[in-house]
Amino acid sequence: MTFKIVTEFDEIARDLYEKHKKDLDLTVDPSRIIFMRLDKKKRVYAYCKVIRGEYELLTTSKKFFIVIVSENFDTLKTDEQRKYVILHELAHLHWDDEKDKYNLLKHTLEDFRALLINPNWNLELIKKKEV
Repeated sequence: MTFKIVTEFDEIARDLYEKHKKDLDLTVDPSRIIFMRLDKKKRVYAYCKVIRGEYELLTTSKKFFIVIVSENFDTLKTDEQRKYVILHELAHLHWDDEKDKYNLLKHTLEDFRALLINPNWNLELIKKKEV
């Protein structure tokens, strides 16, 4: 299993964050994220982790890893599909002002409420005009 730090997703994440931070309540600036590629087979396109413990020694400003599973992610056929995956991962990252703490949101209805309140963002992203 090999992880490789990459910068190829930084600009995409920045653009998606700026475009969707209000409507999706995104709270973590992409400058706080380290993108990595993984060459091991997994059942996902990507996943995220909070930087904790000994990994905090590696950096002072970065708070999350977003790991791109190359074998699956690279099979996505369009830029819109790739953007969808990255935006989904950005929606998991959360800064809690009250607790002064970074954490991950799960796939609960409450945590992903913005997607249910206004699901048009994903239809626009994948360029579908009908549900």
